[in-house]
Amino acid sequence: NFNEPCRLFPNPVGVGLPVFISCRPGISHLRVYDVTGQLCYRTMVTSRDAPVHLPKLSAGTYMVEVDGSGGTGCARLLIVP
Repeated sequence: NFNEPCRLFPNPVGVGLPVFISCRPGISHLRVYDVTGQLCYRTMVTSRDAPVHLPKLSAGTYMVEVDGSGGTGCARLLIVP
């Protein structure tokens, strides 16, 4: 779960399918890390219910971190084959 009112769905998600980040306004940066802590993906999020396409990520467990005016939050994301 995110530290602020934010939702990540669907979770788990299939490889190559978009993930939606539903947050209060003000989210600006999204980063995805693998289980070793390596940054795998980053992007800007400009809308409240933004689809995020993660085409290069393989099946596995990732941490999604978002920054915005309300602070920083993170959640676990599971990508399945």
